[in-house]
Amino acid sequence: MSVRTRTSWKRSLTALAVAMAAFGVLGSGVASADGFDYTPRGVGKCANVDMTVQPNNVISRVRVANAVLCLINAERTSRNIPALRQFIPLRGSRIRGLQGAAQQAALEASARPWWDTIDPQTGKKRSPHVNPYTGSTPETRIKASLYCSPGVIGWLAENAFEGAGDKSTARAAVSWWMGSTQGHRETLLDRTYRDTGVAVVYGSASVERAGANPSATFIETFGTCR
Repeated sequence: MSVRTRTSWKRSLTALAVAMAAFGVLGSGVASADGFDYTPRGVGKCANVDMTVQPNNVISRVRVANAVLCLINAERTSRNIPALRQFIPLRGSRIRGLQGAAQQAALEASARPWWDTIDPQTGKKRSPHVNPYTGSTPETRIKASLYCSPGVIGWLAENAFEGAGDKSTARAAVSWWMGSTQGHRETLLDRTYRDTGVAVVYGSASVERAGANPSATFIETFGTCR
């Protein structure tokens, strides 16, 4: 699923003006799901596109996340759209940026899956972008990451995906995002965004595939501060 937001941080940090548009459905690990027939343009050029994340293996997470970014930037540059820049926060720094916000979202979702569950109050499927246990959202996570300075206008977005088996790879995530008609492709190719954070963790955020091996949860955040 993709969500896009234009946010204004006031200098007092007490006012948050948000205009949100949510698109589509949750990314699925089911092989027959729509969108998986798209072949990312970076396949053959990017490394580790078919690697799966291994439990308790940081190196595999980093390699799969790097493969996601490589595939997405191949889509952008092949269309003369500037590549996205990834900010890696320094250890111990208060500024975690988009990478920190993506990592938080992915870890929370995989640790306590809620995707594909129904909200008993609304009777509708819960959004993967809103944690029903903590209440965190892309806006609150990115604001807490200190990505944009006070008084700066920020354009923000988040894409989410989970999958199991051979649908838990970078190729599967980018294939679904690019092949989907639900706003993910527009987010990936949006010239507004210049920065990104990519997080991939072991374990599915979907209750339907919780415990599947292999499985993975993917979160990518997008932003521009002006």
